[in-house]
Amino acid sequence: MKLKYKLFWSILIIGVFTIVFGITTYYFLESKSVVESEMNIHNENVQYISKSIENDLLELVRLTSTLASSSVIRDSLVTSTEYYNSLTSSQRETIINDLNIT
Repeated sequence: MKLKYKLFWSILIIGVFTIVFGITTYYFLESKSVVESEMNIHNENVQYISKSIENDLLELVRLTSTLASSSVIRDSLVTSTEYYNSLTSSQRETIINDLNIT
């Protein structure tokens, strides 16, 4: 085999290995970069949603505390409890079923 053919094949083989190595390295580095950027985006979304849920829950706690401390509601609850305690079990079930139907 002539020297020029040996040189051609050796350059071709080295070039192919270099390209394959470069493409493989780029693929793994790029996929890692994409995964990290997607994770960052999802983490930001999760933090925003968790803060929204926390604010909603705190607002519900404030509303519940306000309602629980209201004397009108407490008096109404005591009156309702006394009324339903004075009824028999079957009467309570009948009233509850009637309320569930309507």
